[in-house]
Amino acid sequence: MTIADKAGDIANALNRKAAELKDRAGSKVEPEHRQETMEATGEDLPGALRLAYKPVGVVSGLVGGLIAGQVFDLIWKRLSNEDETPEPLSPKYSTREVLLAATLQGAIFGLIRTAVNRYGMKVYRKAVFTPIPASSAKR
Repeated sequence: MTIADKAGDIANALNRKAAELKDRAGSKVEPEHRQETMEATGEDLPGALRLAYKPVGVVSGLVGGLIAGQVFDLIWKRLSNEDETPEPLSPKYSTREVLLAATLQGAIFGLIRTAVNRYGMKVYRKAVFTPIPASSAKR
């Protein structure tokens, strides 16, 4: 069994447990004007579901980092026509090349990490949490 399989099993178990806790605890209705902010941070999730997302977020962050590394390697190979990326302390690369590579790597990593976190939270929220509509909660 690979690490990805184990992570998937853990995520599935956490999702089942979170759904069970959600059913037992019920859910709160958040004000509509905060919806955009809550989607990005998961604030609309009850405490147990938010806590259950932490391991899923860690695993998705690791996967995002691996993907970002592979994407950076591919892009750098195309840009520089070299098989390896410049190491910061290697004397065979100029400072300009090393700094350019670091800048590109940081931009790619930030973009992919943000995308993985954002869409990971959206998928998690859809899978485990259905808020009570505001009209139902007032009755």
